[in-house]
Amino acid sequence: MKVAQVACFVVCIAVCTAQGWSSQYSCRAIERSDCYQYGNHPECGTDGITYRNRCDYSKAHCADRNIHVAYNGACSTTTTMAPSGSTAGTGTGTGTGGGTGPIISGPEAVFDFFCLELSHHPCDADLETICASNGVTYINTCEFEKHRCTHREITIAKFEKC
Repeated sequence: MKVAQVACFVVCIAVCTAQGWSSQYSCRAIERSDCYQYGNHPECGTDGITYRNRCDYSKAHCADRNIHVAYNGACSTTTTMAPSGSTAGTGTGTGTGGGTGPIISGPEAVFDFFCLELSHHPCDADLETICASNGVTYINTCEFEKHRCTHREITIAKFEKC
């Protein structure tokens, strides 16, 4: 079941990326994630809320695109941790941590989470040829997305051999 969810997630991202709608659809897939499995690795959002981990943060960013990662670690001691699955918390912290701005923009953080999830799963051998903007033909969407995790500038040029 998990492999099917990842495959669906990857296909959705690739199609939406080709159409320029990747964040909307990646958020739909992330919203179904069980964030408890990612443990306690707090990140402070620019909204002053401490999120349990990147998964919880990603869900919050999907609900409010103005939230970015202010810094790694918990926000000030007056901020409470947003529970897993929640998109809001009850914080009063500033979310600045003394920095000059967010260390990671929201869309970048969400894509990082997607890549981390994808890296733990083998790609199926399904053939759904993709020609990327770098002139390389990938055998399927999963392989394209895995490559895009380390070469973020590439996009889908067409759904056929280059």
